[in-house]
Amino acid sequence: MVAAISLLAGLVLFVYIIQRIGWQEIAARIQTIGWGFLLLLAVSALRPLGRAWAWFRCFEPKTRALSLGGFWPVLRSRLAADAMGVVTSGGPFVAEPSRVFFFGGRVPVKDASAAAAVELLSYTSSCVLLLLGGMLALLFDASVSDSMRTILIIAAILTILVLISMAVIFSLKFVVVERFCETIKRLIPHAGFQRLLDKELHQLLELEEYIFDFFRKHPKDFFWVMLGEAVFHLAGVAEVFLTLKLTGVYPTLTAAFILEALNRLINLLFAFVPAKVGVDEAGSSWLTGALGLTTAAGVTLAIYRKLRLLCWTAVGLICLATLTKSAKRSLANDH
Repeated sequence: MVAAISLLAGLVLFVYIIQRIGWQEIAARIQTIGWGFLLLLAVSALRPLGRAWAWFRCFEPKTRALSLGGFWPVLRSRLAADAMGVVTSGGPFVAEPSRVFFFGGRVPVKDASAAAAVELLSYTSSCVLLLLGGMLALLFDASVSDSMRTILIIAAILTILVLISMAVIFSLKFVVVERFCETIKRLIPHAGFQRLLDKELHQLLELEEYIFDFFRKHPKDFFWVMLGEAVFHLAGVAEVFLTLKLTGVYPTLTAAFILEALNRLINLLFAFVPAKVGVDEAGSSWLTGALGLTTAAGVTLAIYRKLRLLCWTAVGLICLATLTKSAKRSLANDH
């Protein structure tokens, strides 16, 4: 119901923006991309590759070598999960949990969940850093109004506080589940209840320990994980820069960086809106206007993102179909 209402509202906003700017101008800009669309798709391929590589390196080395059998199963699961997030209108709320179930029994769900949790935390941290960088870059732009500058300063301070909090939590190893268990055990010192509590929360305790200890135990993997996340974000910046350039706009790399950084915020705030219809166009057109680029360029960029999303969703659905076929074949062999 929420998805349907948000989609309807997004479509109304989309039509309003198109009418205000003019479909002819936007269509002309889209046509100028031409065969460059294939180049943009090739650059955008680095995004799922980067996150899949980061997730791959979040598995234990033995699991990577023996159970996974290479990088392809992780990439296929990543693409299939992203496609599910699009077609179900659930976005990351569907994609992130579902990706752990696409290994066909090759990897235990708890191991895949632990690796996915570490990767998601790494990705979130990198997004916060990217957003902070984008806000600081926009803050020093001379064209920003005083009221917007004040908002950016407050948002930047809050973001820095979030980063400091995350650093403190990890440095002090503030384990929530473990401390919760200890507190409950002190309040209810009954042996039978404590054994039941340990049994019920055993997997959560293991997951929490894995998240806090992974990078301490595998410092080399920390480098590869963050490199994968960096590739994801840098590919996004390159994609924005090339898209605008192909449509006849000549942005600076700083402008492309700001657009990509704040697009992460739009994706987070409006994750419930299918394909970000309307909100992406509104946000991108406002940002390109604020950066001295045309609002039509921002709308064109948002429309390109939807075309790219359709292409990679199709690839993800093919991966999902092959996974379903493999699962059925495994069940048939078991019987």
